[in-house]
Amino acid sequence: KTRGRGQIGDGRGLGLLQHSALAVLPEGEVLGLLDVAWHAPEPAPEKETLRQRQARWNQSDVWAEAVEAIGRWEGPGMLVQVGDRHADLFRHLGTIRRLGQEFVVRAMHDRYVDESEQITRLWAKLQSQPVLGQIRVQVGAQRDHRGRLTRQGREAVLSVRTAPVVIH
Repeated sequence: KTRGRGQIGDGRGLGLLQHSALAVLPEGEVLGLLDVAWHAPEPAPEKETLRQRQARWNQSDVWAEAVEAIGRWEGPGMLVQVGDRHADLFRHLGTIRRLGQEFVVRAMHDRYVDESEQITRLWAKLQSQPVLGQIRVQVGAQRDHRGRLTRQGREAVLSVRTAPVVIH
């Protein structure tokens, strides 16, 4: 009976999504929240055009909105925004740079990047970089929206590689 909830999960649940910007020191000490926002996702209208979808607010907009809410960093040291692959958006990255912050984002798109005199793709650039660290993780089984098993659980080895790049 609570009003203002949106569709979450597989579309059969109702609730709110939370997006938090947490301040953490490089050593891991948690300082607190810089921003928190709640959203009630709405289903896309039927027969929505691409332009209509692009003009409508969507869940990926939370990244740039959080950066805007934090604003210019006046505190001690440097503010580095860290985001998952859904933060790999031009609007978000542009907002970070405009406000004088830095970022580390897990890349989602194989973008064109500058490498001295030539243009290459991001994945190729990163593949040529040394592995800075690896960790073994257990990945749970994956299921579709009906709960059917689509991929068995497994162990994966995650590798970290970094490179400064200029994105087109």
